[in-house]
Amino acid sequence: MKRRKKSRNRAFYRLILALFVGLAAFVGWKQYVREHPGVVEIGELPEGFLSHGIDVSHHQGEIDWEQVFAATDSLISFVYCKATEGTHFVDAHWPRNRAALNAQKWRNGAYHFFSPDVSGVAQAEHFLAHYAHLPSDMPPVLDAEVEGES
Repeated sequence: MKRRKKSRNRAFYRLILALFVGLAAFVGWKQYVREHPGVVEIGELPEGFLSHGIDVSHHQGEIDWEQVFAATDSLISFVYCKATEGTHFVDAHWPRNRAALNAQKWRNGAYHFFSPDVSGVAQAEHFLAHYAHLPSDMPPVLDAEVEGES
């Protein structure tokens, strides 16, 4: 029993640390955007990398893809769009984002946000129920960021 409690405490403190780091990164990003309205620079590509991509989801709201496409100096060469999460969530912006990217012939793909406390098989079935592969798609991606108990 003590071992399980220690493991839960460790997981709890890791979660608190991750939330704190995430909050600090978010506050820093917001400060940068406030000081540089309308401009979010990517910077140079790291050595050995030939392309740079971004991922988007409902958290970004409705993206003005025309503005993104008009940025001729962008280093972005591909976009991954969140399609699903867990076993019940479908990103409401997924169909629109995918259609806009395909219309402009931008390389793109779908990702599933993994929930560690839910069956992986059930999550795969959920993703496949809402994702239909197109020949132009980049390979689907699994976004696993949250630590689980097992």
